[in-house]
This record gives sequence, structure tokens and C-alpha cells, in this order.
Amino acid sequence: MTLYESSEAVATGHPDKVADHISDAILDACLNQDPESRVAVETLVAHQLISIGGEVTSRARLDLEQIVRGVISDVGYTTSTFGDLLSTFKLVSSLTEQSPDISQSVVQGTHLTAGDQGMMYGYACTDTPTFMPRSYEIARSLVQAIQNKRTLCPFLGPDGKVQVSIHPGNQAPFTGSAVVSWQHSQAVTLEEVRDTLHACVEEISEKFQFKPNLLLLNPSGRFVLGGPFADTGLTGRKQVVDSYGGSIPHGGGAYSGKDATKVDRSGAYMARWVAKHVVASGAANRCMVQLIFAIGKKDPLHIEIECFGTEKVPQENIKKALLSTFDFSVEGIIQDLDLRQPIFTKTSSLGHFGRNGFPWEELTRLKPFSSLL
Repeated sequence: MTLYESSEAVATGHPDKVADHISDAILDACLNQDPESRVAVETLVAHQLISIGGEVTSRARLDLEQIVRGVISDVGYTTSTFGDLLSTFKLVSSLTEQSPDISQSVVQGTHLTAGDQGMMYGYACTDTPTFMPRSYEIARSLVQAIQNKRTLCPFLGPDGKVQVSIHPGNQAPFTGSAVVSWQHSQAVTLEEVRDTLHACVEEISEKFQFKPNLLLLNPSGRFVLGGPFADTGLTGRKQVVDSYGGSIPHGGGAYSGKDATKVDRSGAYMARWVAKHVVASGAANRCMVQLIFAIGKKDPLHIEIECFGTEKVPQENIKKALLSTFDFSVEGIIQDLDLRQPIFTKTSSLGHFGRNGFPWEELTRLKPFSSLL
């Protein structure tokens, strides 16, 4: 059985993304003042309640209310049309320092080790110029197109989501289905909303040669109440949206709100960086990298790759070249990807991979890696 390739993308104003945004903004505020900060912050948003909990070990001094206000302003819940969260939210917080049991394991003398056990996956393919799965890139691009449309169409709200499925074994033009649900004001008809969404779908479909034979636009009908006013948001609940859609497994660890000693995040970035080098070198058309870590250990217990039969070079040769080119230790990952910098707030929306401006997307080791194949 061959499965549909399916992916989701969600808007910046989706309640889970609001929570991710707040958690990553807190992380960046810590790193801005103290690059050695160790942070694991979770956020819950529910109606006017914003609850922040977790562990912060840092010399930074945080103004949580100011950080939250900045995020709400960026997202756009500042007017009565879609909910004035800015002037109505109630903030509660419970932050402590990292458990001493975990801390003594992470910092061993002058060395850093993994802050937890876990498995991380990275992926790259030749389907799109960003080395991301086609369904994922279509869904993300459609969310971006609708968000850009909000300036000209203020009846569109901050919340929304897209799901794209591509028929297995397709050649261009690609067929499948697309589902778009987007928040809107009361002062607009459902027909107007659907016409606007349809125009965005046509724009993106033409770009990606995608011809959905099933298209559902706001299939529930009315979608006026959205964001935290309609649904609870939690940090880390959009893990597959944040990564590669349904194309590969996910290790289960969320990214947002965590500093780089948490290998859920840094290991996933490393795995993407490595997989992208494999595909960009021409060694394979698809590559998945798996890293498995244990708490208190500086190196992965296992490093594996899978090229799904698309390799042009034996997989054992690819793996050997990777091990000679990249440092997979926790310290090596943090140093090579410069993960002490406050760059994480912008990852909280539209995915962590396949976007310019992040170190794990840069092919800085391509020449030395390729020379070993």
C-alpha cells in the first residue's frame, strides 16, 4: 500500500503557535542576556488566560508581561474584531531553576552532554528547491499567501490552517486534495471568504503544479471565533507541522521553548543539516537521518541514515563521509550551528526547516563532505 503524502501548516495566530511563540520569545530573552542559559518553558493559552511554567537557569532578568505583550502585538490579537487579547489577558507563571539532578548530568566538568534521552529525525529531498516534501511546501506557501492577503483583506483573521495531500506516484501536474480553514470577521459572507481563499489556492497551485481534485474551503462554514478565544493552545503540540509533515517519523520531542542542550531541538536541527548535505551533494534524492541520545552522554548512541533506494553512492560510504565531516557531540552541534544566539522566536511560525536564515539550512560543509564520497 502506498500512502498519500500529506502535510499541514497553521497560521501565526493558531493558538498552539501563539504558545510556541511566547515560549521561544522567553528563550531568546534569556539568551540575549546570558548565552549559557538553560531553558525549558511551556506556555498554555486559553481564552484570556496565559500560563507559563518550566525551568530557567540563567543570569537573565525577565519581564514576562512585556514579552507576552510583544508576542500578542506581533500576532495581531489587539482589536475587538478578532479578540483583544492584549488588554484582557491574565498572566500566571511558575518558573524554577533546572532540577539539580538533571543539571549535574548536563554539565560534566567543562563538557556538555545531552539533557535527556530521545530520538531525532532529519530529512531532505529533491522534491522542491527548499529540499522539503512537496505537500509540506505547498501547505506552508498557502498559509503564507493567505497571511500576506490579510493586508488587502482585513476580514481575514490571524488564525487558520491548511492540509494538503498528494496522490501517491503522481507526476506533474500533481493531484490530491487541499483543505483550507481560515478565521474571518462577521462583516463578510462565506462566499466572499471562499472566493478569497480560492484565489490564494490557485496562485500556489500554479507555482507548484498542484491540481487538487478535491478542494474544501472553510468546510465548517462559520469561523469567526478563533485563536485562544476558541481553543486552548499549548507549546509543542504542532510537532509534525513544525518538521516535515507525514513524510517521515517524528521522535516525539517538541522544539519550542528549549535551549540547545535539549537535544529534542538541537539534535533535530543537526539531523536536518546533515540530511540536506547528503541530498545537495547528489549522493541521494531522499535522505532521513536518525540520531539517538541518552541523558548524560555527549555523543549519540546511534547515528543512522536511510535513503529509500535513491542513493547514488552506497549508504555505508555516505555514513562514513558524514562521520568524518560532522561533529555529532552535543557541544559540537551547539558550536557548529551557533545555537547560543537568540534566533528562535522566528522558528515558532511556518516551520523550523526549509527556510532561509537558519544555520541548519546552510550548506557550509558541502565541499569537504562531497570530496569524501
